[in-house]
Amino acid sequence: MEKTKTRKKEEMITFKQYTDIISKISKKLDVTKDIATAALIKAQQKGIDPIKWQKYITILNTFVKIMIKAEHEPVDEDRDYKDEYKKFQSSKKMKTYRVELNRYNRKKGTYGNKDKKDASHKNGKIVGFEDESANRGRAEKSRLKEREK
Repeated sequence: MEKTKTRKKEEMITFKQYTDIISKISKKLDVTKDIATAALIKAQQKGIDPIKWQKYITILNTFVKIMIKAEHEPVDEDRDYKDEYKKFQSSKKMKTYRVELNRYNRKKGTYGNKDKKDASHKNGKIVGFEDESANRGRAEKSRLKEREK
């Protein structure tokens, strides 16, 4: 048991050694320390020993090229779903659609009675009442089916 503990301590490199290796790699490959660090981390993930980096300089150079390419690629900005939803629901078409459904509910005397039923809207027409979970989930299920195709 003691042998495994000492062996692990010997295999681990110090922070100073690690920073020295990064400095040498960045000078050798003429890149910033950030890119050298990222390339070394990627190499370590592939099982390359950081102390033996000179043996794997061509592989590190490949990783450096990948890091540089990734750094210069444009990043897609996150979509603002809240804003998209707001725009969609505030459109004239959606307002009239909701008005039509609410009017149907009021006419049938079920508006706001918390019976967990919705005016069912299939193919754009109101066809009666249905569980709200089934009614509201139908559109999502159809989108999921389209994505699988």
